[in-house]
Amino acid sequence: MSSVRLAVVGLGARGRATAEVARSAGVLAALCDVDPVVLVETARALGEVRVEADYLRLLQAGDVNAVALCTPPETWDGMVEAALRAGKDVYLDAPLVLPLAGGRALLDRVAEGRRVLMSGPVLRFAPVVEHLLAMVRSGRLGTLRYVHGRHFKAAPTTAEPPPDAGLSVTLTHLFTELVDTPPGRVLTRATTWRSARHPDVTETLLDVPGGPRALLHAASADGFRPAFELEVVGDEGAARLWRDSDDRLHLTLTRTADEGDDEPADVPAPSTGSEARAASLRHFFEAVAARRPSLQGPDGLLALWRLLSAAQRSLDAGAEVAFGEAAPSAPTPALPGPTLAPGVYLHPTVQMDGPCEIGEGTKIWHFSKLLGPLSIGRQCSFGQNVVIERHVTIGDNVKVQNNVSIYSGVILEDDVFCGPSMVFTNIGTPRSHYPRKGQYATTRVRRGASIGANATVVCGHTLGQYCFVGAGAVVTRDVPDFALVYGNPARVMGFACYCGARLPLGTAPGEHQEATCPDCGRRYVRDGHAVVMQSEAP
Repeated sequence: MSSVRLAVVGLGARGRATAEVARSAGVLAALCDVDPVVLVETARALGEVRVEADYLRLLQAGDVNAVALCTPPETWDGMVEAALRAGKDVYLDAPLVLPLAGGRALLDRVAEGRRVLMSGPVLRFAPVVEHLLAMVRSGRLGTLRYVHGRHFKAAPTTAEPPPDAGLSVTLTHLFTELVDTPPGRVLTRATTWRSARHPDVTETLLDVPGGPRALLHAASADGFRPAFELEVVGDEGAARLWRDSDDRLHLTLTRTADEGDDEPADVPAPSTGSEARAASLRHFFEAVAARRPSLQGPDGLLALWRLLSAAQRSLDAGAEVAFGEAAPSAPTPALPGPTLAPGVYLHPTVQMDGPCEIGEGTKIWHFSKLLGPLSIGRQCSFGQNVVIERHVTIGDNVKVQNNVSIYSGVILEDDVFCGPSMVFTNIGTPRSHYPRKGQYATTRVRRGASIGANATVVCGHTLGQYCFVGAGAVVTRDVPDFALVYGNPARVMGFACYCGARLPLGTAPGEHQEATCPDCGRRYVRDGHAVVMQSEAP
């Protein structure tokens, strides 16, 4: 494998583990990360390997012929394309999820450049999973009758939904390896209670002609205990693959009823994630050195994308679909139009794209643009040149002045005021050359908050109820309820009443005070930076 010269891109836990394996194999050529501290510290720990903060510059290096992308999967689309254009082989430690048409174009580039593209769940190379696949292919379980999968994981923390619409890509990928015949019919149902932009639970039913029936459950919501389980039932035996609380994979085998109990002899010991990662990377290094496709190469990706595409079509249609149905070409179905309550006023220059729910009495003025899906409450007012992007939620009686852009991930509760030309961000570390779509952080502006002109609110923070952000302030942390903040970075300089008047309260930490608003008479109690309204106006 001396011909492999690998660069590891992204040095979180997955990237560091990948770099360790590459170093042990003698193929580690470079490290890449946008955080210079992480980059230097990791390089020192691995023996002063070459470092590069600029991904595109790294791709021009002549001594690197392969990259392992360990950045969040949401960033992979453009990064994989750039690597292939630069003539590099690509390793991904999870399945690459793309729309079917775009994915085929990418695979054409792989074929034209004779590149190795490996993408799939790392656990595929765990010894227990290898053993399960070998048993199924050898017929040891007999004819497969039923496959049941369950994959529960934590709710996504990003504002943009992942591209798999809540489906378990790992379960779907394993199904395509277990069952050679594509399903005839696909039915996907979803249950959603948090947000219309991301299903909380999905169930996908797959009927394979002459083969097994499969039911794949996926959930990604708060309140679920993380779980991964796959059961494969044949007419001569059954196998259960499952992950324990220590992240180890186990395989349990059972015979048919007339042959006895548990299968004892040759089941491998539980597999760890590090074992699976090491085996996955070794397979990639061998494929690159031999210039042959990997097991998780283009064919497997195409099968995965076709199945995910069918599941998504069923979800969109709310009905069972034929697996081989082509997506409608021309004419393209129109997106759902806006839902406008009585009394809504839209200036003729307002543009809308996608479903937009707009509440009663809301007014939107010149040259504003709305990109659905989004939801706007009642009696709101939006000035000129306001842009509201997808998946934004806006409450009632919100006032947004001219030249404000409200990006994906922003939540404005009732009675919020946004001054002219104030700025929301949705990425904490933006780079033009390092796309982070899908990592948008959520910014919540609580009820009654006011944000002054030209202020900047850095994403991922909460502005407390009835707080006051001064003009030109740069908010870099959470703002307490009723706090008055200004400066760069914004600091608590006092407190404001429900009515907007300044309260006679100090800001010293650990101090207890009581005060009455000089304008409206409301009473407040302060403990440090925690202020609570004790009584309404007399």
